[in-house]
Amino acid sequence: MRIRTRITLWYGVLLLASLLVMGGGMYFELIVERRAAKAQGLPKERMEDEVVEVVLVYCIPSILITILGGWWVMRRSLAPLDALTQRAERIQLNNLREPLPDSGNGDEIDRLAAVLNGWNCLSALARHYICGIVAHFESATFYFNNFYWQLFCNSNRSIRRIICRFY
Repeated sequence: MRIRTRITLWYGVLLLASLLVMGGGMYFELIVERRAAKAQGLPKERMEDEVVEVVLVYCIPSILITILGGWWVMRRSLAPLDALTQRAERIQLNNLREPLPDSGNGDEIDRLAAVLNGWNCLSALARHYICGIVAHFESATFYFNNFYWQLFCNSNRSIRRIICRFY
């Protein structure tokens, strides 16, 4: 399931729960209590007082629950991305072969981790080959320079002039 779908579903559940709490509170305050007061012969409360009670007792807590629930959903949904980012920040030359974590959900973050793990594998392989090539060049350069230095020192003047043209 995609991250967008998961976040949308969780927000939908949170908003539906908030609406049910507010709707139930409004029904209780405006219908049930008024009927009970009428059946018992008690005076009706003013409508303004009922609305204030609905807002204070049901709406504000419902809004707070929705905000805190949204924060929790976002934090939980983006936790795998945070773990992937922290692990990617710790990548060095000596730990290129260590895989980046995936959440196991099969979402976009897991696909990104798979791509980055492939890049890590390729970069580790490239580093291995480049280090080998550099080592060969260093040894070849040493022997090449040593050969020409000996040739230069042990040769006559004409060979020195030929070699100096190439340097």
